[in-house]
Amino acid sequence: MRALILMGCLLLATPAVAALTAAEGKGWHEDLALLARELPRRHLDFYRAITPAQFADSVRKLDARIPRMGRPQFAVGLLRLVAMAGPGNGHTYLFKTGDTFTDVFTAERNTPDALANLRTLGFGQLPVGFHLFRDSLYVNSAAPGYEDLLGARVTRIGRASGEDAMRAVTPLVAKDNAEGARANGPRYLAVPEILVGLRLTDDPGKVPLEVETPAGPVKRTLERLALDTPLIAQRPATVPLAWAHTDRYFWAQELPKQRAWYVQWNAVRDTKEQKAADFFTQTLDAFDRGPATRLILDLRWNPGGNTSLTQPVLLRLIRSPKLREHGSLVVLIGRETFSAAMNFCLALEYFTPAVFVGEPTGGSCGFFGDNAPLTLPHTGLVCHVSYVWWQLMDSRDERPWIAPGIAAEPSEADFAAGRDPALEAALDWKPPFDWNRAIADSAVEGPPGVKAALAAWRADARARWTSVEDGMNLAGYRLLGAGRTEEAIAVFGLGIELYPRSWNLYDSRGEANARAGHRTAALADYKHSLALDPQNANAADEVAKLR
Repeated sequence: MRALILMGCLLLATPAVAALTAAEGKGWHEDLALLARELPRRHLDFYRAITPAQFADSVRKLDARIPRMGRPQFAVGLLRLVAMAGPGNGHTYLFKTGDTFTDVFTAERNTPDALANLRTLGFGQLPVGFHLFRDSLYVNSAAPGYEDLLGARVTRIGRASGEDAMRAVTPLVAKDNAEGARANGPRYLAVPEILVGLRLTDDPGKVPLEVETPAGPVKRTLERLALDTPLIAQRPATVPLAWAHTDRYFWAQELPKQRAWYVQWNAVRDTKEQKAADFFTQTLDAFDRGPATRLILDLRWNPGGNTSLTQPVLLRLIRSPKLREHGSLVVLIGRETFSAAMNFCLALEYFTPAVFVGEPTGGSCGFFGDNAPLTLPHTGLVCHVSYVWWQLMDSRDERPWIAPGIAAEPSEADFAAGRDPALEAALDWKPPFDWNRAIADSAVEGPPGVKAALAAWRADARARWTSVEDGMNLAGYRLLGAGRTEEAIAVFGLGIELYPRSWNLYDSRGEANARAGHRTAALADYKHSLALDPQNANAADEVAKLR
């Protein structure tokens, strides 16, 4: 109902648009035609997530609306078209942040041309920046005169709630996965012209904002500032270790009381003063000589860089005699972990006993990267288009992210109090409860036991990102191995209810049905599994046998 109400508001709130000159209109039509032709042609596999007909239809609709559009609406239309490339396409973009530590678009750190298109369009920024904490959208930075809004929960931006504003902006964000939208969506919302283009407000210079503060609700009208205006970041009561040196590409600190070393890597780049490989060699040498038994590697704000620079670092970690036990290397990951940093995480997962703590990565396990510019001559916009597919370890790995074994995402209250739940969990790491095994063990009690164990699993916040799908599959096979075939069928069915697109669970239930002599049901399960994954050779063989 909320979404329908919002849509009604959007339809009623079309802002007035100055008429285009004939030359401007002709230029916009020509730039759109160029983008529509060249984006799919230059991209390695643009139609991986959509069909040519879907893309062409969206282009036609945008082209037809150009005479009634202003620059904000046209820009939003272009953003939406580029983002239609779908998952794995965080490197194909029009707008890109330059610094993972800021709440607004900026020219710093890893993307020096981040502001180019925004400047070309003449767009600005709001006097506040937003961050999506675990529980909601908050004001996390502010210009002078707006400091009273720091730490306030956003209840409304223009005509939309904070939640609906995030839903509206997500289709515009170039991303590998949903975590990438959670990272960058708030930055898009801090551009007033994007809010106008989404019809969330009418005037980029007067944006209504409603927030909830400890003293109660507050309403403000936000003015428009020049792009890249410095904002004052929310400062916690006690600055956590992870925020101590965010201006550095890499740094380390020994934690003698915890018998650990903390190492933060914020960009896969060398500095003028030191190469990343030399820094890690020196740090690992000191770690190996000292009494510390755990290395905590923080990659939560690393947007990538040059993957080749990770290779000597990986080799040095592998050679460390102290990093061979489960839990000796704890890697902190999050929604900003992307690109070369994502490739590094995949290598760590494969070659080391690393355990992951935090949030899912903003990078996917396979993604399009290495982009080239496509210039639209009339507007002057530059679209970066990916032409390489990165699949570092296994071509069958279709995970949208690396999920943490222990979930630890800060709330706004954690941040304001100076707490870092991920670092706390890393320092206090112990082997987490094995819910996969618990589900399998519960299978001796049949489906009721599995349901009880599943409910307990879901109640464990630290296990939020562990694979229930695998646990259900193990439980079913345990029953199947014990000869309790009908109960196994029921457990696989419970798993399918939770994961209706799991080719593996359908395949497993097909095997159980075949053993029970339910040929028709087995054939249906194997055919469904094959439809979900045409590469499932086992299902193809079983379908042929059953026929």
